[in-house]
Amino acid sequence: GAEKVAGLAARTLTIADATLEEIRRAVSMLGPAILDDVGLVAAIQRLCDDFGERADTTIDCELDAPPASGLSPALESACYRVIQEALTNVARHAQASRVRVALAVDPAAVHLEIADNGQGFDPRPRTRGSPGGRGLVGMRERVELLGGTLHIANNPGGGTAVTVVLPQVTLSEDGDDTALVVA
Repeated sequence: GAEKVAGLAARTLTIADATLEEIRRAVSMLGPAILDDVGLVAAIQRLCDDFGERADTTIDCELDAPPASGLSPALESACYRVIQEALTNVARHAQASRVRVALAVDPAAVHLEIADNGQGFDPRPRTRGSPGGRGLVGMRERVELLGGTLHIANNPGGGTAVTVVLPQVTLSEDGDDTALVVA
């Protein structure tokens, strides 16, 4: 009867949701091809330039790293994806006129900061099923998988700063951390 059909429909939706989540995870594991093509610094510069044009926002890009960063593919991918997601959040929510993207690499760690002069937001996790919120969770998961920290300083009405520190360590004896880490 109708109950059986409703139960089957609910199970089908659950399976579809789980499949979509798996597809999202698989896509996020792929390193951005642009990193292989032009390297991290040029890729971030291009990302900032494209974002500035599309969002009609001034981007101050401060990239203190050699063109060939020497970072592992997992670290490079994490840096790129975090900046990409942070800029997406700025475009969706911040109504900012200016954004500063900073990358600094030292022997111990990679430091990222994405700061805007927008309206700020509530960084608390949203409830399941509410729109949005997935980007921040994804950024945090990506950073924590690499042993890093992500901090959000938020001033409602005065902008948001996302600060990330990623240690330069390898997670396996052969020095290849890409197999163990979601890049």
